[in-house]
Amino acid sequence: MEQIQQLMMILSAQHSEENTSNFINNLLKDDKKPVALLINERYVNIPPPISVPLLQSVSKELAKAKAKSPLNDFSYLIMICKLYKMKQSKKNKKNQNDQVVWSNAEEEIFDEEAEYKFEFCVEKQKGSGMTGSWDEGDSEMIPYRRVLLFPAQKLDFIINKIQSLLNSQ
Repeated sequence: MEQIQQLMMILSAQHSEENTSNFINNLLKDDKKPVALLINERYVNIPPPISVPLLQSVSKELAKAKAKSPLNDFSYLIMICKLYKMKQSKKNKKNQNDQVVWSNAEEEIFDEEAEYKFEFCVEKQKGSGMTGSWDEGDSEMIPYRRVLLFPAQKLDFIINKIQSLLNSQ
């Protein structure tokens, strides 16, 4: 866990605003406010609705862990999300600025609820791109990672929000 903390501090120093970096550094150094890493990953082509029962299960496990030991009373959860942005062409910069594709669609809700976040490009790293068949006219997507921090007590609210959005579709 110490290596993850070190990496998080380095990445936040390199890629986030000063207030976010300061918050992350202080949080990770404070033993009285434990932090957990929430991993949300599923196989390609497994639809987003499966995430609701999986996240509910994680929430129950966190509650059980908290009941067993106060050391498991996490103050914040950290999530690292995969997302892709359109490569900007020189002639269409305005239209492509905000086009983001989330690898796991439900992570967009986590992003909306995060108190602190930062992102970085992983284009030059191996194994970070999407695979598939693309037409020649398709825009190129650049892989990024977005690190989200949100209070652990918000997890159930986020899960309910995801479930509501999925039910309304």
